[in-house]
Amino acid sequence: MIDFCESAGVPVQRRTASSYAQTPEGVDAVLKEHATARRFGLATRLVGELDVPFPSTVAVALDDQAQFDPMDVLTALAADFRAAGGTLVQGVRALGMRATAPVQVRTSAGPVTGDRAYLLTGAPILDRGLYLAKRAALRSSAIAFRTDAVIDGRYLSVDEPSRSVRDAESEGERRLLVGGNGHLVGRRPVTSEAVEDLIAWTRRSFPGAEPVAQWSAHDYQPFHRVPFVGWLPRVCGR
Repeated sequence: MIDFCESAGVPVQRRTASSYAQTPEGVDAVLKEHATARRFGLATRLVGELDVPFPSTVAVALDDQAQFDPMDVLTALAADFRAAGGTLVQGVRALGMRATAPVQVRTSAGPVTGDRAYLLTGAPILDRGLYLAKRAALRSSAIAFRTDAVIDGRYLSVDEPSRSVRDAESEGERRLLVGGNGHLVGRRPVTSEAVEDLIAWTRRSFPGAEPVAQWSAHDYQPFHRVPFVGWLPRVCGR
């Protein structure tokens, strides 16, 4: 991916990524992550209290990690795909699928027929493997802030409440990007409270920070924490 970004002119920044404990209760998780990373050959290191304006007790750090704007990458990939002769259609909804040969996908713009169909979604729309019962939907929020106190580094808490803190470049300016307060979809009566709490936490940690954009997203987590990859059951490899 980094080779593609460099060849396509997509800006890439290098940062130290740290998984940190906010409380003494999270220290064991940090130590386990460090031990696992070292066992697989990653050059992680243990760090004491971080030089950041929010609570931390210990962290495991990995230097020289890449970050980039995913929209920049998607734009470059789409251009590369079209240059290779591919057809990219947007704004069309898949309504159903016939998995027998020839494969046919019913869409809001009409049927599409081919030898194979690839489902690159959070959860398969053709549920031949009871995936609805094998994963949970999680919702988390992220907010971009304008502040003079942007930090150099990426920080992810290992304990609750979840916090993700990093910088991001937008239109020639650096922004502070804060995420967290993840929860199961449908289990939090007032989801706006999660966003308000993130804003309040950021303003306490970074006085003067002002939100300029915010969004929430759903991610799907399999029960075994491993992504579903491969042919769907009972579709004959199509």
